[in-house]
Amino acid sequence: MDFSYDMERRAQRNVDPGALGIAVFSVTNTMLAFLLLETKGIHEDVIIVGMLWFGGKAFEYTVFACFGAYYFSYATTMTPAFSVNSGYTTTNEFQNAIALLFLAWFFLFILFTIAGIKTNLVLFTIFVSVTLTAAFVSASHFVTAMGADNTALNLQKTAGAFLMLGALAGWYDLTHILFKDQKMRWAFPLGELNGHRDSQIEIESQISREAPKIDIDLPSRA
Repeated sequence: MDFSYDMERRAQRNVDPGALGIAVFSVTNTMLAFLLLETKGIHEDVIIVGMLWFGGKAFEYTVFACFGAYYFSYATTMTPAFSVNSGYTTTNEFQNAIALLFLAWFFLFILFTIAGIKTNLVLFTIFVSVTLTAAFVSASHFVTAMGADNTALNLQKTAGAFLMLGALAGWYDLTHILFKDQKMRWAFPLGELNGHRDSQIEIESQISREAPKIDIDLPSRA
């Protein structure tokens, strides 16, 4: 019996799980950005609840898992079954609580942004945009509690603009991952911020192409 092990094909079986995370991130944040910008005059954001609930390397696992928790925590406040707002005596108290929720996530996203300096320009753009989005949404809810609705709306739309930038960066990253996985002719550079990483990727790619095929011949049983 003969067994052939093609080293290059075995290397290709290592699927990048980041594609799923960045896909959900891009779709969800595109829709959320539209709602924050009140596109087509839509003032209610209830439609996003289902997407929020829907919604490598250790760093990527941590980031996308936290993004999922971020969406879940926000979706909980919007899901009628949980009746989160009924636990507050006034609307202003509820608005301040939501503001503190986004403020807490803002601190975590700052940490991701600092760590993202060692990744690439696309991911760094995503981290910066999400961080600024959380900051402006938090400020919007604080201002709403103070009764300055026009200022709150401007802060909300600013958050939507930053989130749309992050969503577009996510779509770009997803295109890069899918095209690279299928070895398509078009290349979408990510703008690596770590020079050593570019060299490592090039070396690993060359080793994968030059990997020999190993044939193992096993004697057949009589």
